[in-house]
Amino acid sequence: MLVALAMLFCFTSQAVYPQSTEDSTAQLESYKRQIKRLYSEVEKVQREDFYFTKLRAWWIENPELEDSIRSKYLQTMGSDQFLREKDPFYVVATPPPHNDLIVLFSGINIVKGAELREFLYKKRENQDLRRQIIESPGRRAELLDSVQIASVSAPRIFNGADTTIKYFNRYAIEGIDHSASTVFSARFPERLNCKIDDKWGIEFKLGNEEMNYPFWYSGNSSILILYKRIKLGGQIPLWLGSPDNRLTGKLWTPRGLDGGFGMHGEFDFAFAGGALLVGARRSDVNGTFAQLPNIYRISVMAQAWYSFTITIKNSADLVRVKVGGGYHQIARDIMTYSASGDRSKILPSGESDRPFWSPYISCDIMDQRSDDRFGGSFQYYHEWLMTTIWLELLPNHIRIELKGGLPILRSRYPWEPTHFVTMNVPITFAF
Repeated sequence: MLVALAMLFCFTSQAVYPQSTEDSTAQLESYKRQIKRLYSEVEKVQREDFYFTKLRAWWIENPELEDSIRSKYLQTMGSDQFLREKDPFYVVATPPPHNDLIVLFSGINIVKGAELREFLYKKRENQDLRRQIIESPGRRAELLDSVQIASVSAPRIFNGADTTIKYFNRYAIEGIDHSASTVFSARFPERLNCKIDDKWGIEFKLGNEEMNYPFWYSGNSSILILYKRIKLGGQIPLWLGSPDNRLTGKLWTPRGLDGGFGMHGEFDFAFAGGALLVGARRSDVNGTFAQLPNIYRISVMAQAWYSFTITIKNSADLVRVKVGGGYHQIARDIMTYSASGDRSKILPSGESDRPFWSPYISCDIMDQRSDDRFGGSFQYYHEWLMTTIWLELLPNHIRIELKGGLPILRSRYPWEPTHFVTMNVPITFAF
């Protein structure tokens, strides 16, 4: 798509306006046909397609100029779309010396392709307006959050919510924006996810990765309802992963925590996010437990973080950083037994829940330069470090992911494993 865009600017700057009168009519007609075909491609370009280019972008921030654009558009094109909702204008254009305008955004209204050319380039009376738009950044040249003039040597920090969600949902793979209305994703064996129309969805997940307890290591499994960037639902105990399970015990490090019944929620608004968990004492005495008679569980957890994104090497490499903090409590209950040795009741141990405060730091790294994207991450919480590396096998559909974690700066607690290593196979498809 962007190749077609670049070719279009090449043609419009060189071919539409012949260098001499020797250009034949046939040659001009050929150029016009090529330009028409390229315009049909430009019409398909979406806002996110401009990301990771060297195009300039800026807010106009001049009310008088914005009113002139609205008035001229009504006179020239016969449409009052910009007058109905007077949202600020921002512009995407090629760098000097060509300074070709590519698109004008104003709220939900967009002018691009042949329509933009008709409005600002073919009408002589609008040539001065086009010049004013091109010169509107001035010396300050404020950039649109999501579109950068990248420097090869110096990273740039930006907070473009659309960019962050769009591209780092690719890291999680379940958020990839397909053209189909329904997208099914899975990160075997940790998560199943189905989204409909980019708003509603449902998700089943194991563990609490935000606490460095992925897979079965928290003992929890959750069923979440998705609405846009919010996930909210309930959690139930997980029977997998106990040391008594012969099959899983040989393949993975067993868990030490037992899940509980309760509520679980997550949210990610790009610039900020967090998670919340509340779990109650279990009463299912015949359930699967890890360390009887002790039953360790997460009773409360709350996290909040701020996020920013760094672009490196012409925006080909993305680094998303989350910085925040969290609080959680670990409760210990006791399984009691009858005189015959059968399980009787689950009672509180009499100890207060153990509280823990911790910084939360997460760093996701993604390389966009190759057809097969790759990346990794590390996450610090509660003196645990978790790292992940992944490689995309089928673009936007299948990848392989290796994850591991261990405590640093301290010994493990009784409910924690000494370390863990898991492998996921994220996959997504639309229908």
